[in-house]
Amino acid sequence: MLKQVWSAILNPCYRRLVIAFLTFAAIAGFGGVFDALMNTFFWGLTGEDLRWFGFAVFGAAIGILLAAKLQNHFLKQHILVAAFLVNMVLAILKMSLRFLEWVPENGDPMLVWVLVGQGVLQVISATVAMTVFPSMLADLGDYQEAQTGERQEGVLASVLGLGAKSTSSVGLILGGLMLDHFVGMPAGSANETIDPDVLFRLAIADGIIASLLMIIPISILATYKLSRTEIEDIQKDLRANRQPAVITLTQGGIADVDALCAFDTDQILFFQHVEPETLAEFASIDLDVFDNHAFHLAITYRTVHD
Repeated sequence: MLKQVWSAILNPCYRRLVIAFLTFAAIAGFGGVFDALMNTFFWGLTGEDLRWFGFAVFGAAIGILLAAKLQNHFLKQHILVAAFLVNMVLAILKMSLRFLEWVPENGDPMLVWVLVGQGVLQVISATVAMTVFPSMLADLGDYQEAQTGERQEGVLASVLGLGAKSTSSVGLILGGLMLDHFVGMPAGSANETIDPDVLFRLAIADGIIASLLMIIPISILATYKLSRTEIEDIQKDLRANRQPAVITLTQGGIADVDALCAFDTDQILFFQHVEPETLAEFASIDLDVFDNHAFHLAITYRTVHD
């Protein structure tokens, strides 16, 4: 197991994807610390207002469809970088427009729809990223098989899963430290009026600092070099290697007995134009009569060792 994990980590494309994804998970955990506080204290949203954010589900549906279309025209790493960039810009833009007073004031019904619209766009970009990422992981499974001869999707996914949980926890811890030591959010402040300076620092932490951290995974993914042509060539070679063997035998003899007996247990073979007695001593077979003079045999080959 450790050998397989190490083999995967030595893959430079997988290593870049892992580092980028784990960094993103940490940033998501970091930013998640501020979300509820921003909605309640900075934007002044109520429970009634928050229900409208359920429209974000339409963003998820659009993101899935958009990801499928984009993959037909662009490299997956470029789509992922673009999705991260859009998400980052939307978050910074929302906060910048508030500082410039170009966003409706708190309590204005229009503010809710502005925030819902921005949220839907962010969900679209996030869904595109989360749709493309597993596809990239599948491509790396093919790449790894071409390099090592082994399918390692389980190893590739498990390393990411364990790492994402760990790094998101680290992000939560760092977000908590930021909240205490930079923002200065008073404890037990649910029913208090928060100082405007505290709210300003809260907005900077959530809308600017957390967003700009996305530059890290974006920069890492910019060095990801696995191209569409390479993936297609690898997949073509793998499909060719997985094709069942075809052996043509003539009535009265076997062209290559050694080759016939070299196949592993349960490998599918196709035998054409051969009498059943020809293979009787080599395999247990099921026959379908092709015509009166020849048989087309599709069998599960079982090598006879004794």
